[in-house]
Amino acid sequence: MLTSKVQETDEVLSMSYGADDYITKPYNPTILLLRIANIFKRMENNTSTSYYNDIKVYQNKGLLVKDDKVLDLTKNEMIIFSCLLNSRGNIVTRDELMTELWNNEEYVNENALTVNISRLRAKLEEFGTHNAIETKKGQGYKLL
Repeated sequence: MLTSKVQETDEVLSMSYGADDYITKPYNPTILLLRIANIFKRMENNTSTSYYNDIKVYQNKGLLVKDDKVLDLTKNEMIIFSCLLNSRGNIVTRDELMTELWNNEEYVNENALTVNISRLRAKLEEFGTHNAIETKKGQGYKLL
């Protein structure tokens, strides 16, 4: 975060909301570029890999890999899949998914979530993973 706010409370609040770094104006451009480079290095080293059955899930890359097949997911599809995977076997409510996808004050039509779920299901079916996402009527979704 690059800002003119110099109070400690602003820095603490920004870092608690997810800022990787906090730089106040005026700043040294060389230092700024070095800090940005360090963030990219950390991102490269943080290849978050998890598993869903026999599928490797590369969350940072938006990829599912099984044997020699690769499934490329959109950002929203990966967010949904990751939320369901992290709560595998449990119901994830539509509100929880919408908060993960669009955590802002802007109103988003709930139909947008339905469309994203449908696309994810279709891609998983084509990938050979059948009936992976169960709809729990009036409750949400569950990854089986």
